[in-house]
Amino acid sequence: MTYEKFKSSRYIKLILWFGTALLIALLFPKAEVVDIEAESGNIWLKEDLIADRSFPILKNEKAYAAEVDSSIKSRKAGFCCHRLLTV
Repeated sequence: MTYEKFKSSRYIKLILWFGTALLIALLFPKAEVVDIEAESGNIWLKEDLIADRSFPILKNEKAYAAEVDSSIKSRKAGFCCHRLLTV
């Protein structure tokens, strides 16, 4: 096949278009689907969910401090820390 026939061939152009589209589609990452069946108030039994980016807490400082204080007061101690122990 000569260069002129190769340059003007529709089949070659179609193959190049589909090949390029396929290559571009393969370069993009696949979407990750997270199946979450959680309801408000239930205990989370699965492994931890960690956000892929940080986000701000949109509460005023007094409400946030009150929630932190109430959660600290209502939690049960699970261990004791003795600073006098030496290694």
